[in-house]
Amino acid sequence: SSYEGVPDLIVSQKFALATLYFALAGAGWDQNTGWLTDDDACSWFGVEDCHSGISSSLNLSENNLVGEIPLELMNMRTLKSINFAGNSLYGVIPPEIGKLNLLEMLLLDNNVLSGPFPNELGNISTLKQLTLNSNELKGTVPADICSLPGLVELWADCLGPEVTCECCTKCFKYGEVHSIVEDPLDTNPLPDTNEPSNNEENPELKSMLITHMTGLEENPLSDTESPSYRAYLWLFHPNKLKK
Repeated sequence: SSYEGVPDLIVSQKFALATLYFALAGAGWDQNTGWLTDDDACSWFGVEDCHSGISSSLNLSENNLVGEIPLELMNMRTLKSINFAGNSLYGVIPPEIGKLNLLEMLLLDNNVLSGPFPNELGNISTLKQLTLNSNELKGTVPADICSLPGLVELWADCLGPEVTCECCTKCFKYGEVHSIVEDPLDTNPLPDTNEPSNNEENPELKSMLITHMTGLEENPLSDTESPSYRAYLWLFHPNKLKK
């Protein structure tokens, strides 16, 4: 379908959500009603609190999300609430999440996230609720997070030596996590029927998406195997790339 006359923000949001779907094995989610359809993205399962077609809340908790949080999600600067608790997200919490400067609630507990607690979370001055417990995150919760003016709830695995937190409102025992499910690439194969070939590019759409991704990635859409490239192909040929 053509995106002529559709505001960039709406297209950019659909791109971010489609990337999320491909990055987190959307075909295997417990609920994915509406996803990757031509319908308004606000009718897709878990895409909530929309105003003029733009969402401020994603609620995909306990929905069998598997994979690493994609940077393209940070395109959705209007987000006030993200609930990805109770899934199988792994890898690090991307520091770029600090760009979501309207975020009030970030629930990432009960996943398999690892690495340090990103300092950049301390850039989100609006943050009120942050749950990071029941993961494999280690180290010290940064002072920048502790000094957030509106933070009322902060959960981490701070009952043992693995995590140090001076401002947590609730501490959990480290290591109480569930097992990871199989590789998401196995559960969500790329459809190979009618796949648009690389010479069938849409330079205007591509250029607009790259503009919106400025500062997030070095060479956006250069990797033709990436979830973001698959999302771009889907935007360009929605009827050819089905679940």
